[in-house]
Amino acid sequence: AGSEGLALRDALKAHRIELLSDFPVSRITAGSVLTRQGGQLDYDLLMLLPPVRGASALRGMGVTDRVGFFRVDRNMRVEGVEGTYAVGDCVNSPGPKMAHTAVSQGELAAAKLSAEVKAREAETKYEHEIMPLFHEGEHDSIYMHKQFWDTEKIWAAGRSYAAVDSGG
Repeated sequence: AGSEGLALRDALKAHRIELLSDFPVSRITAGSVLTRQGGQLDYDLLMLLPPVRGASALRGMGVTDRVGFFRVDRNMRVEGVEGTYAVGDCVNSPGPKMAHTAVSQGELAAAKLSAEVKAREAETKYEHEIMPLFHEGEHDSIYMHKQFWDTEKIWAAGRSYAAVDSGG
């Protein structure tokens, strides 16, 4: 993990927040999470992040990666399909799938599509960043705002990203 990941883990630990991954949930009650294997985890406060997957209906059509996310370029154009853009949870953009990133991607795609229709170049750029806020109690919270990736280098390298299946 990078220094940001280690800092977040340390901060979570300092606030007595346990981070679990690969935890297939079958049921949630008022104070417990039950796993498919019959395990149980009791909690006071639960923050659940479900696994993110691409649309299975699109697999095999030549526009998605191996897990079903649209392959897009840095301008959010679907690779191999002229005049088609995709944003948000359905794309193979680097990093987490979060609402603010989808909004930024949508603004970029709209500007690029508008410019394409008008036969001009759009003057907008997408910055892939993350801004989590963790609040614990009345006066204690953790806020991060960081651009984790150099999108120019990532897209230029032609890297493909996909969500990891955490068993959900």
